[in-house]
Amino acid sequence: MEPRGRLNEICQIRASGGGVTRVDDRDFDKRSVEVGVPAQGIGCHLAEIDGYYVSGLVPVDIIERLLETRPAITGITLPGMPANAPGMAAVKSGTLRTYAFGPEGISIYADE
Repeated sequence: MEPRGRLNEICQIRASGGGVTRVDDRDFDKRSVEVGVPAQGIGCHLAEIDGYYVSGLVPVDIIERLLETRPAITGITLPGMPANAPGMAAVKSGTLRTYAFGPEGISIYADE
């Protein structure tokens, strides 16, 4: 059974017209690194959205900003499973640090 937050995220993506294909991958960590996610920054899941990779429980508003601004990066990651991230907490609290990654290296993408 999937965590409630993940189901909510899938519902939000479907509601906005996006399709979702779920793939259970035993080599998830390896696959994440292969697409450019820093080994020390792997999130709890990986999505490919409109040409970008999104790793972890990244809040929807940050993903929407990524798709609107279209920076020259490979993707973004919210490492681990922070207790205050969407899907882990009933309500987001505190700060979540999301990192950008790509050919130019790793940098902070959002700190909110």
